[in-house]
Amino acid sequence: LSGAGCGFDGEITKGNLAIIAVNALESEIYSVASVEGDSVVMENSGTTLLKSSFGITLFEGIVDATEVTRLYGDADDISSRFIMVDGRLILSEDVQANEFLGYSVKAYCEEKASGMFSLRYIAVNPGENTVYEMNVSEIDGIKDYNVILADENGKEKKYSYVKTAPVIYNGISTTEAFEYEMLSGAEGSLKLLDNNGDGKADVVFLNIYI
Repeated sequence: LSGAGCGFDGEITKGNLAIIAVNALESEIYSVASVEGDSVVMENSGTTLLKSSFGITLFEGIVDATEVTRLYGDADDISSRFIMVDGRLILSEDVQANEFLGYSVKAYCEEKASGMFSLRYIAVNPGENTVYEMNVSEIDGIKDYNVILADENGKEKKYSYVKTAPVIYNGISTTEAFEYEMLSGAEGSLKLLDNNGDGKADVVFLNIYI
């Protein structure tokens, strides 16, 4: 019932039922190994209902690269219609996954006869991705790995990012460190993505024009 918000004896909505169904599919299957008196020993099968019934394997992690670009460096070695999740190369085929670059995701994949995994569905991991978006014109400065701006009451606000955060500049990765000079004389938007819940942005997205 995790995430469903209902009890065993309560009313259930279609939404709650969907959550429970997903929980069941993603849970590992256990079987009775032995029974000794009142004690039952359970054995983990090492597979999920999703895998055994539908042939779907779930991979969780950060999208390191899409067919457009990588988080770090270019994507010259990533062929069209491929993505990488925590270093695992996955065939994306007709599933649009470029927008998930840098996000912590759940990737539901089907294994091909070749051993390659093919993406069937992808979604952000609930509770693991926090996004802060702002206009470049609102930013007052960058100091000690903090983006600084003032709220509507003039109070200073800071948004932290990690020193090694990759910068995705107009959709393409750059090897440059994030600096205030990137915003000088520019207009557009800034998006900070915290993909692990530590309160600091792990990826910086800049969509700007001069």
